[in-house]
Amino acid sequence: MSNLTKRLLTAGLGIPLLLLALFAYDGVAMPYVLLLLVVLLLWECSALLLIRSTSLRVIFACIGGAVFLGLTTLSRESFFMVFGHVFYFGLYSTLLVWFILWADWSSLLGDFWEARKKNKPPENPTTISLRISTASRKARVLLSLGCLVVLVALCIAFYGLHMYVAPGILIYVLGVAWATDTGAYFVGRSFGKRPLSRRVSPKKTVEGTIGGFLLGVILALIVGFLWIQPELGWSNVGVVAMSFVVPITAVVGDLLESILKRISDAKDSGSILPGHGGLLDRIDSLVIAAPSMFTASTLFGNFSA
Repeated sequence: MSNLTKRLLTAGLGIPLLLLALFAYDGVAMPYVLLLLVVLLLWECSALLLIRSTSLRVIFACIGGAVFLGLTTLSRESFFMVFGHVFYFGLYSTLLVWFILWADWSSLLGDFWEARKKNKPPENPTTISLRISTASRKARVLLSLGCLVVLVALCIAFYGLHMYVAPGILIYVLGVAWATDTGAYFVGRSFGKRPLSRRVSPKKTVEGTIGGFLLGVILALIVGFLWIQPELGWSNVGVVAMSFVVPITAVVGDLLESILKRISDAKDSGSILPGHGGLLDRIDSLVIAAPSMFTASTLFGNFSA
């Protein structure tokens, strides 16, 4: 069976099951499904972080689950006090600090910068110079905390969208992000020639990225005007803006996970999904896209009672 066939079969079976799990019984099970999701994501991430002890991996995943569970038990007012207008800014800040400090504390980057000061090329310019396996303990702890915060924040955004914005809004975010990812895959396979970033993800192409982005924008515009606008009362400008923001952030989220896999020397985050890899491989495009939608709804004041 070809890899493409596996991808199609997994998507054909997995997406309906996911939607059923999320929205069955009017979404009552959603917090528990998201709790399971954040634990599984952190379990996969712990492998990328080269946490070899099973007990430490369990603790890492359970800490994230406990934090998620605690935050989702907050009252509606407290939830928005914590995750209101500063939520998206906080997420971006976390990502920025995460990679800046990771680079600053990596044991290999010192040599890299010294070589640059002397106008000498790095020893291996075709690969990222940062490797988790050779990093200091401080850097690995920082990277682990960054992953924990980002993945918990992702599931918090899922929860906030469904509970406080509009039931089913996740379908829009999932659909646009996955359409962007799928469009990039097929356009890249058919027409891709120029690599988007050789160091981060050699298989991603400029042509595929543009194709995926355009498909995401078209779908977002159609669904936005037919459903988001009547449901949430957004202006034309708001719908158009989010129709571009969600596909763009989907591409960025995908690249962020690619960076994590490259510095971990891993091809996929896991093998739970045949043809796709791990859960993190399928959820990466939502890492920034979902919080984008949640923050836009926060700023525009569209909350359900």
